[in-house]
Amino acid sequence: VLDGTTAYAKSTKGITPYYYGEVLNRIDDTNAEKYYLSKMSVTDNATGDNIRNTLKYNGVGSAANSGYCGYVHGQGNKVVLWAESHDTYMGGGSSYDVNDATINKAWAVVASRKDSTGLYFARPYYSYERLNGDQNGYDARKDPAAMVKEMRHTQMGEVGTLTWMDPSVAEVNRFRNHFIGQSESLGSHNDKVFYNVRGNSGVVLVSSTGPCDVSISLGGKMKDGTYTDQVTGNKFTVSGGTIKGSIKSADGIAVVYNTTTVPRNTIEAPRENFAYESIDIEIGLNNATSGTYSLNGGAATTYTGTKK
Repeated sequence: VLDGTTAYAKSTKGITPYYYGEVLNRIDDTNAEKYYLSKMSVTDNATGDNIRNTLKYNGVGSAANSGYCGYVHGQGNKVVLWAESHDTYMGGGSSYDVNDATINKAWAVVASRKDSTGLYFARPYYSYERLNGDQNGYDARKDPAAMVKEMRHTQMGEVGTLTWMDPSVAEVNRFRNHFIGQSESLGSHNDKVFYNVRGNSGVVLVSSTGPCDVSISLGGKMKDGTYTDQVTGNKFTVSGGTIKGSIKSADGIAVVYNTTTVPRNTIEAPRENFAYESIDIEIGLNNATSGTYSLNGGAATTYTGTKK
C-alpha cells in the first residue's frame, strides 16, 4: 500500500508522502525492523512515557536523555514522540492523573528535539475537571461525585480542550520551526531544570517544579548575549556559557531565543468550556498588514491592527 501511494503521489503531485505507524509488541527481527523503517516512521511510546513520568514526579533526568527506546536504531528522524496518547490517557492509563501543566512540560521536551516528530493529544477533559489537588494522589475514578461530573462527553468532531493553544505550546512549536536543521544539546541542572540548546542561539528550559530563577552552565553551547523568553517576554542573559534569568510561566516553560519578526498578537484560549450568548475576543496580526474575520459563517470582514 505505501509503495503504491508513494508512486502515485510522486507521479501525480511530485511529492513524497510522510508515513508513520505503530508497531505492536516486539518484532525481534533486525531485518523486519529495517524493513519497517525503510517504509515509514514509527511511534516510540516508551520514550514519551519516560519523559512524562520523570516530570510527573518532579524530576527531569530521563527527559534529558537524547536516545530513544524504540526500534529506530539511533535514527531520530524515524521517531514519532508524544507527551501522551489516547491509550495512556483514556480508560485510566498511565497519564490519566497527570495534570495539564505537566503534559505541556513534556511537550516542550518532545517538540524541542531536532529530529523526531511530535504529536500533541487533545484531551477531551481538562485535568482540573478530573483531578483535585495533588496529581499523584486524588483518583477521580474512586469519587462518585467526580464521575457524575464527567457525564459531559466530547462528541465526534468536537474540540474538548484547548491546552494545545497555550502560549507555551505554541512558542515551542515556533522554536522548533525556527531551528530546523540546527544541532541540539540536551542536559539538566540538579535534576530540576531540563534544557535543550538548539544551534548556538536558542534554548528551551523546563522546570519540573514550576516558575523559578536559573543560573545554568550550558557548556559553552550558547553564545553570549541577551535573549527573550518568547512565552513571557522576560529577558535572559548568557555570559561565559552560563544562562541566567527567571522562568516565569505558570507551567515552568521558557522558550529563549531572539526572533526577527514583529511582536505576536495572540488569542488566549480560555481553559474552560463556555456556553454564553456572546464572548469578546481580541484578534491581531502576525507578519501581515491586514486580515479578515467571519462571525458565525457570515461574510468576511477586513481589518488592520487589532480588533475586538
